[in-house]
Amino acid sequence: MDSRKVKCLQDFTSHVPSDTDRERALTDAKAPGDNSVLRKIVWRNVIFFIYTHLAALYGAYLITFKAKALTALCGEYLQYSVTVIWAG
Repeated sequence: MDSRKVKCLQDFTSHVPSDTDRERALTDAKAPGDNSVLRKIVWRNVIFFIYTHLAALYGAYLITFKAKALTALCGEYLQYSVTVIWAG
């Protein structure tokens, strides 16, 4: 193989950490003797998920009690066409 190609390949793979670096990073993130994983709450994501779940509940209420039956059928057809026909 051409030495220039090997050099380019080394440039692309030089940023990949070795297994020992990965193990050291995992052990540094934990307290000594603690086997639990440290987690960080991202509040922006929490608020987003609360909003989307509330919007889904409101949509379910509207489709159940406020919408006409023909509107609900049209919505179901559109959902079917997008998920089955377009997705392949």
